[in-house]
Amino acid sequence: MTSIVDGGVRRKVIVDVDVGSDDAWALLMLLRAQELSNINLLGVTCVKGNTSVANVAQNTLRVLSAFESYKTEKPPIFLGASSELIVLKPPTLDEETFHGKDGFCDLESYSEDAKDTNLISKEHAVNAIERIVRENPGEVSLICLGPLTNLGLCLRMYPHVEENIKEVYIMGGNNFGVGNITSSAEFNFFNDPESVHIVLETLKCPMFLLPWETCLEDKFYIPLDWRMNTMGEIQNRITRLMNPIEVKCYREFTEWIPCDAILAAVFLTNNSIAEKSSQWHATIELSGHHTRGQLILDHLRKKPNNITIIEKVNQDTFMEIMLWTAGHENVDSKKFLP
Repeated sequence: MTSIVDGGVRRKVIVDVDVGSDDAWALLMLLRAQELSNINLLGVTCVKGNTSVANVAQNTLRVLSAFESYKTEKPPIFLGASSELIVLKPPTLDEETFHGKDGFCDLESYSEDAKDTNLISKEHAVNAIERIVRENPGEVSLICLGPLTNLGLCLRMYPHVEENIKEVYIMGGNNFGVGNITSSAEFNFFNDPESVHIVLETLKCPMFLLPWETCLEDKFYIPLDWRMNTMGEIQNRITRLMNPIEVKCYREFTEWIPCDAILAAVFLTNNSIAEKSSQWHATIELSGHHTRGQLILDHLRKKPNNITIIEKVNQDTFMEIMLWTAGHENVDSKKFLP
């Protein structure tokens, strides 16, 4: 197996999560890649998003526990921001999200216990990001799957981090104004638009953004039936954990939309799975009564580009990557991993 390398060195990664089920699949995918020595997962940082930061850590432990049958070193877990920078939400919004109150759809029990608590570091996630980046200048890729609070705080507290991050992959925002938490805003960006503003205005490294619309049916469609009756038929600890969670989460849906896993696949394939992308200058609306949290693109093309938007992803290759992630024995990772 040829490693994903830059100059012969494994890619060093921090993944920032608010575990929900799609974060879980992304984390499992990264663990599989680490098992093949493709990446070095230096840490999992937790942020409030789908659920509280404490629940995020518990769900992360469950995912790592489900991966015990594989021979790979488990990354440390760092607890981060417990709220957004500015707590300003319309009172009509229900705190219970698609992923339930606990992030894993509030099942009565789970097949994996969150028992390996020694993996949870006492170091705060913001400090951990700064330290890891400082110790590996220009070498660390950040994959951000939840609200950007941890990264935004890190950039404000430690300005030197800006110059030492290699690249950032972000799941969030919307390039056509289609929302999923309000009519005009995507969940992650709506939950902390001030941190999004800090990230977009501060970082000069390459930033790759997977917006909500790229994951929707007109561009990307995975039938829920395939998820449950093909991928879900794989028998191991991973599917025993994830199947009941997603059966409940998707009980009213016919489509499977694992946004965070899509972003992880883009990263692991060195963007080769992305069939269409474009560069833009982007900022975020902070004040609009109806549009707070909406990503704003410079269609006049008067400002320098600061992000690459991933507009289309190869669905067939992604589905094959997901079978590999779930542990299918007959999927050859050489077909999609560089």
